[in-house]
Amino acid sequence: MAVLPFIAGQLSAPSFATVQLASSFPIAEIRYDASSSPSAPAITKITIYVQLPSNVLNTPPGAAAVLYLEAPSGIYFESCPRGACRFDPNEDAYTSTQTLNFIYEDTDDNSAEAIATFFVKAGSFGYVNNDIDASAAIPRVIFLGPASVTPEFYIDYNNVAAPDDYDWSAPSPQLKNASEIRWDEPVSGGAAPGEVAAGINSANESWDSYKIFIAGALLGLAGGALLLALQEALHAND
Repeated sequence: MAVLPFIAGQLSAPSFATVQLASSFPIAEIRYDASSSPSAPAITKITIYVQLPSNVLNTPPGAAAVLYLEAPSGIYFESCPRGACRFDPNEDAYTSTQTLNFIYEDTDDNSAEAIATFFVKAGSFGYVNNDIDASAAIPRVIFLGPASVTPEFYIDYNNVAAPDDYDWSAPSPQLKNASEIRWDEPVSGGAAPGEVAAGINSANESWDSYKIFIAGALLGLAGGALLLALQEALHAND
């Protein structure tokens, strides 16, 4: 029996998370970094960096900033401490909360930064790919802060499979290489909508189209051979 070539299946787009930052003082950047680890393939580490404006080394006295990360429906945090995590049964979604602690380190930005870390029970969370297609979830952002401030939002997926093998549609990434892909966009008007960026591997798409053609040809040949054998069998009984 002829073995037909493998054809890649349809890829389901990943769901996006929601990042909400409540701050009474200006924020310059929010950087969302999702990274998978070979040692823990079923867990994705999400690190969110929040940067103060250039040359701002301290937050105002008594002021606070709180970060909320809402996982997509059906995705769960590795740990969800009481008081720092809540569940919405209507959305089947968990939200984890962290109060930010800004620390100044001597960097190019010359400003203080806070870091919040989360772990979700999902491998390659937010980024999926196959032979032809790839999809990356751009989280939704809500900034509850001074109305005159427009933070820049950076989305970075690390340790993911070959993002530079794909041609990406809008929003186009600002960086892509063998294991990392990054987007950035302004959080204008206090919000940025969640969306999914799509990539296509044109070379593999052409190859798979060729394999489909060959598969059809093989089926045609097999059907023709079967019909010929049937005719011969009928004539043999004449």
